[in-house]
Amino acid sequence: MKRPVLALAAMLSASVCQAENLRLTCIIEDAASFDARDPIASIAVAVEGDRWTIVHKAQSGATFDRSQQYYIRADARALVWRGMSLKRPHQSMTGEVRPLRPGAWTYEERLFDERQGGRQTYWMRALCTPAPAEANNSAPRAAPREGAALRQWSNDLGKKTYDIDGVTIAIEPIKDKDGEPVARIELRTAGVKPLTLETESGASDAGVSFDVLSLDPKHSRKDFLLSWFTGGAHCCAQIKVASLIGEEWKIVDLGMWDGGKLENRPIDLNGDGVPDFVFRDNNFLYAFGSYAESVAPSLVLNVENGVKINRSDNPGFASLFREEMVENEPECRKGSNPACAAFVAAAARVGEFERAWRIMLAHHNRKPDWDITICGGPSDGCGREKTTRSLPEALPGFLRRTGYMK
Repeated sequence: MKRPVLALAAMLSASVCQAENLRLTCIIEDAASFDARDPIASIAVAVEGDRWTIVHKAQSGATFDRSQQYYIRADARALVWRGMSLKRPHQSMTGEVRPLRPGAWTYEERLFDERQGGRQTYWMRALCTPAPAEANNSAPRAAPREGAALRQWSNDLGKKTYDIDGVTIAIEPIKDKDGEPVARIELRTAGVKPLTLETESGASDAGVSFDVLSLDPKHSRKDFLLSWFTGGAHCCAQIKVASLIGEEWKIVDLGMWDGGKLENRPIDLNGDGVPDFVFRDNNFLYAFGSYAESVAPSLVLNVENGVKINRSDNPGFASLFREEMVENEPECRKGSNPACAAFVAAAARVGEFERAWRIMLAHHNRKPDWDITICGGPSDGCGREKTTRSLPEALPGFLRRTGYMK
């Protein structure tokens, strides 16, 4: 949501503190730069009445170290923040601070170098939170979505044995039937028949991420988490869980997910005591645009009694989907159909479908170059297919088939 600076300053002061000045510190979530010598490590946003000060601090040890200050004014025509660097007058920027959830804001900006004809030199998105008075000079950590790092093994380590929480794990490199390197994993624990798992060919190092942890505290005595990279373009993390239920290991296949192998433990996001696996919903990849254009809302899985369960509709994850609404709405308003689809899907999770649908209808691309498949069959199959390039025609059926709408 874009607001004039005075209104937003008043909102911030009212919602966070009664002090005249408010300072936010921000963690960079995503950024791109045309000048690799100029990495941005942290920023701070200071509100002083109707004046905003943006301070950038370059990464420690960077080749081109700098601190810049931008004094921001409201642009009544565009309702964004615009400013000019006093230290480097040839540079200007546009940015926006938006409410994200109580006590947190997103900050987005684009920096232009006017000596290059207004060429964009970098863009950035950050998560901002109020800075304690005693810690104004350091950026806080963003709320984590992932836990501690998983253990790592690759075939150059040879056969290795690990003893973790009463489970002995033996991992060794072998070859599959095509001569490709894979890993064989054997799990042993007292009183239980050993379990052997083998990965499938993928990365040349046959590497795996693994650990023993509690993923299903109500049903399982122990859980073994295993992940590896399958290889291939735009692919994939294969993830499996072995849950020790009673005296038997039960294997849960969590599937393949876009990206490299899982690197971190899942954490409990909604406070129910169960760690949550958060992925991007693969159904959205290629559905409304190319892979590079695709935008996907989150999908949350739990492991329960030897079965994977989709918990994305749990009200405890509402803040996750509201954050994604905030993230995707600006791109939807610019006419990105993939962003509009993800925006409406996230809104459906939190009961704001109608508002998001109206925004999508007003701003979606009416002349896209991408065919969208409309399925005539049940949720587990497409049935008789047809294609359309109309997002409003295709989206309702897609959201029903993928569980976002009834």
